[in-house]
Amino acid sequence: MRVLINFIAVSFVKSAEVINHLKSYIDARSPNSNIDVIAKIDSIDSLKNLEEIIQASDGAMIARGDLGAQIPLDDWKRAEVADVSEAVRQQADALMLSGESAMGQYPQKAFFTLQDVSMRTDRWLTEEKHRNRMELPVVAASVSGDISEEICNAAAKMGVDLTARSIFAFTRSASVKRHLNLRWGLIPICLALTDDMAYNLERGISLLKSRRMIKTGDRIIVVSDKSQSIQVINVPTHARENSEELKKLWTPSLGKKKKKSP
Repeated sequence: MRVLINFIAVSFVKSAEVINHLKSYIDARSPNSNIDVIAKIDSIDSLKNLEEIIQASDGAMIARGDLGAQIPLDDWKRAEVADVSEAVRQQADALMLSGESAMGQYPQKAFFTLQDVSMRTDRWLTEEKHRNRMELPVVAASVSGDISEEICNAAAKMGVDLTARSIFAFTRSASVKRHLNLRWGLIPICLALTDDMAYNLERGISLLKSRRMIKTGDRIIVVSDKSQSIQVINVPTHARENSEELKKLWTPSLGKKKKKSP
């Protein structure tokens, strides 16, 4: 049976050489696999070369138990709830259970406790506005002149300025959706996208409303890498009520934005 792998996590990474070697091996054996390599930071040796390891990896996993056992602190205590809460406060992309779910007597209870603590902390940070204003990195600097990168950077800044509560990413690829599941604050959704931007937007709004993820009157930021555009709209009562207006703004075939006549 063929198994599709999205991520490979490497334990006890001491240098970027290990990550680079694994990536080279993956490229040689399966050049079109699109597998991300995650470095597990679980030793003092990992901390010594942390910056180069992170730069070489597609993501990093902090092993709080293994790493904590090696840090020379007096009266070290494993306060799981406090650790989960702090991870959410620092905007970690994902949380993972290991021993609790792999060998513990109450794996399901451990999972639901993790979920409850993380959701409560995130809700408190959002509702009480305790979350610090994010200083966005210059994403486009890594790819000079790339229009899509510039658009994403601008959209992220708009989301912060307009206090957006959620980011939904629509993709037709199940593999891309699984990769996006590890991105903090991002909710990936599979949708059969077409070349008609207005139709895609109409279907996307209808889907999100049916799942009660958005409601009528909500302000949303629409970003399209295909049309290379950003637009701010309000969610209509019925998606079809806004379809004619959407078609005025986007041509069905190319998704190019039309110029309004004076």
